[in-house]
Amino acid sequence: MIGKNNGSIGHKIGTTLPRPGVKSALRQVLALQVASFNTAMVLSKDACNLSLTSEQRCKAGTALSNLIKAWDCAEDRKRILRGRGLPRPSEPTSKGRRPTFAQVLSGRDARPSFAAEVAVNTATLEPQSVANRVR
Repeated sequence: MIGKNNGSIGHKIGTTLPRPGVKSALRQVLALQVASFNTAMVLSKDACNLSLTSEQRCKAGTALSNLIKAWDCAEDRKRILRGRGLPRPSEPTSKGRRPTFAQVLSGRDARPSFAAEVAVNTATLEPQSVANRVR
């Protein structure tokens, strides 16, 4: 049957099957992820067990950390195998550089609306309007 033309085999109209070989790889990733999760749950009890020595708890904590990394890596592999790709990091929006306190007091602010709100007379430290600003 005809499916989407993205390199996968069509099954029903509007649905696609994974490429050959991907299905077994996805099963393996899922099995490894379940195994790492179950092992991490057992180790989490050892990491918090106060009857163990501090060295044993430290080793259990390190092993737990490695299992968490393995689980996270398996989650990324699942996304890639399913054709979704890794999530992109969010980029912060640039609001421009914030003026220093000296720039605000002297009136050399890059954002005049901000300077108008906080403009003060440096001699008396009283707020003043933009029209009455002393330079």
